[in-house]
Amino acid sequence: MNAQQWLDKVDLKAASVKEVPESFSSTVYNVKLVTGETVFLKIPRSVQKFRLEKEMLERFKGHLPVPEIVAFHEDGFLVLEALEGDPATGVVSENLAWEIGELLA
Repeated sequence: MNAQQWLDKVDLKAASVKEVPESFSSTVYNVKLVTGETVFLKIPRSVQKFRLEKEMLERFKGHLPVPEIVAFHEDGFLVLEALEGDPATGVVSENLAWEIGELLA
């Protein structure tokens, strides 16, 4: 299924779609909608992972800077708002990994 076919399930239309590299646990697309809004379409590798990620985003909302869930579908995908900033790619130090783990535990 292509990105637009997923978006059709939640009545969103893409003007452009770019696959996001270095996404290892999900397929992720950077999507510019016809409305001009930029969102991310995230398709986790399993419905179980989708449910867990959705639950965590809802739980962290208001406590940590997490993206707003714009739309989702029980087939197992999320449409997330685009947040300002740089992606956390490349080498992550052991200390940073530890701090992130403590925050998410």
